[in-house]
Amino acid sequence: LNAGARSHALRALARHDIHWIDGFDVIRAGSGGLMARDGRWHRADRAILATATRAPGWLAASGLDCTPDGSVRVRDDLSVPDDPCLFVSGDAASMIGTPLEKAGVHPVRQGPVLAKTMHRLMAGQPALAFRPHSTFLTILDTGDGRAIAARGRWFAWEGQAMAWWKRWLDRRFVAG
Repeated sequence: LNAGARSHALRALARHDIHWIDGFDVIRAGSGGLMARDGRWHRADRAILATATRAPGWLAASGLDCTPDGSVRVRDDLSVPDDPCLFVSGDAASMIGTPLEKAGVHPVRQGPVLAKTMHRLMAGQPALAFRPHSTFLTILDTGDGRAIAARGRWFAWEGQAMAWWKRWLDRRFVAG
């Protein structure tokens, strides 16, 4: 998230009496708290651990060419270079030459391209390339009737209108 959206998110956490600890590399969670790699202890009744999105571990063990985070390297048509009949998308894929953030918008946009590619291949036509957008809209529901919208490096807005917009977009997407 951009700096403005991060500020909105931290205020939303505070409204819900959630204490944010950035850079607390948890190595042990137990009754009463959490221990960080550097030895710090944080007392907590409940904890939400936020981690980076990762591909399932079995992909790295599959023998496919993977990045250090376990994502399978794919061409711009989402095919695996060593096996052009194998396609990977979403958080499990890492596009060669086009690094993408692990964000839900990419799998959503990859899906229709991949579906068209499957139909094209069955008809003997070439695969389509996935062309990601350079910026995308992120909308986070804060759970209190509000949401935070962010796009690019500068746009960040929070409010009830953003929650309405998120619900409208989500319903539209689910409806197809």
